[in-house]
Amino acid sequence: MTKRVLYIFLILMFNLISFQSCLFNPPATFENRKSINNSDWDYENLVNFEVTIEDTEPLYDIFIFVRHSGTYEYANCWVNVHTTFPNGEEQIRPVNLPLADDRGKWYGTGSGDVINTEILIQQRAKLPETGKYLFEIEQFMRVNPLKEISDIGLIIRESQNE
Repeated sequence: MTKRVLYIFLILMFNLISFQSCLFNPPATFENRKSINNSDWDYENLVNFEVTIEDTEPLYDIFIFVRHSGTYEYANCWVNVHTTFPNGEEQIRPVNLPLADDRGKWYGTGSGDVINTEILIQQRAKLPETGKYLFEIEQFMRVNPLKEISDIGLIIRESQNE
């Protein structure tokens, strides 16, 4: 009888943990990743994402996803984020993407030589218009091409912070 109670308890705990993970990582409003040709990111190769926003009421958290090799030479990656609003207004913002701590330990996760990192670049952003937004991410480091970056992505989630 006690094994059965323990078994039921473990199942309930597993379900509770699974439910909580859904609460902490809400589904993305938008998520897409694009490969960088030969893992050499040129200045001219802006990675673009077209996002349709239908609800202007919520606030959004915006992340950039970076996939790089374990031999990437830097602890960060500077990018320019170009945003074109549905009304045609444009905005360019330089953003530092930290990828490793001061000791060189990668912030991201992965297996083998592939590191995946999601970096929050704007919390509680207001997207004030419905329609199509264009986000373009341009590498802005002092080297060209920037080697060992294989994928760049954009993730937009409804903000869970009040």
